Amino acid sequence: MGRVANLLFGTLDDLAEERIQSWIETSANDTRALAALLANQTELYVKRKTRLCNDASPENEMDAYFTKLLLR
Repeated sequence: MGRVANLLFGTLDDLAEERIQSWIETSANDTRALAALLANQTELYVKRKTRLCNDASPENEMDAYFTKLLLR
């Protein structure tokens, strides 16, 4: 009966509150992990881009050219 009341009247019992709080914490942790991963990938990309742009060797010339085009 408690679940039916929750659905019909939007009431919140202790168990539902704990579940919602757990979902919020999980979501926040996932967001922080994703932000850290993105920051690490961005740092790697910037290092690679800098290396390619500074390396004038013929084999990297085309990579550097396209990297500069993409970063405009």
